[in-house]
Amino acid sequence: MTLFSMLLLAADQSDQTTFQEPKTYAEAKQLSQKTAGYKNLQKIGLAMHGYHDLFDQFPPAVVYAPDGKTPHSWRVELLPMLKHYVAGIEPDKLKRMDRDLYNQAIKDCGYDINQPWDSPENLQVLKAMPPVYHHPSDKPDSTESAYYAVVGKGTAFDPGEITSYTDIKGWPASTMMLVESRSRAPWTKPVDIAYSKEATVPRFGGFTPHGYQTLSCDGGVHFISDSVLPDALRAYISKNQNDTFEIPGVPYRY
Repeated sequence: MTLFSMLLLAADQSDQTTFQEPKTYAEAKQLSQKTAGYKNLQKIGLAMHGYHDLFDQFPPAVVYAPDGKTPHSWRVELLPMLKHYVAGIEPDKLKRMDRDLYNQAIKDCGYDINQPWDSPENLQVLKAMPPVYHHPSDKPDSTESAYYAVVGKGTAFDPGEITSYTDIKGWPASTMMLVESRSRAPWTKPVDIAYSKEATVPRFGGFTPHGYQTLSCDGGVHFISDSVLPDALRAYISKNQNDTFEIPGVPYRY
């Protein structure tokens, strides 16, 4: 064995010994809070809930312009919420905002929903990525999103369905909304992570050793260990109240 190989092995073994698998809710919550990206997902969750308060639903993963053809991402759809609700810039605007005014608010943030995400004008917006979509460990100049919806039948982002609090297991805390992933998609691109009960569970994470952060539909942020079994992940992804699971830190019931 070369010296380089021995150093790699030693580093790997050291990494394994410093990570402690959370066993209780308190341990898992503490781990999530000290893991990079926690505050990002908290703020995105706040924007999601502000959006729900305004429109009585969560945004779909892909939103269409008034022409019914031009798609834009939920990350773009949340821009006014991140500005007026989360950042608190002219918050009174949201009190009198209907759908048309909301579309204008997105344009005021620099993005034209009537043009494709990769049009010359909208490509300029890439450089102005909201900090909440950027993982702290990623390159400073990266324009790739670190957070994605899991899209598929039975998920919080079920294609073609409107999702509100009452559609999610009777308790939104028990269903995954967003997940951290190094999927390397530009943050404005209307693309997320496809999911199907019949296919292998997608591989999440890529930024943090041993696991990844998730946002549940109640706005809670949870660190999910790589050791969590696929069946438990499927139940967490599902919004069906019959799908139960045991994942440290993610309460299934009160």
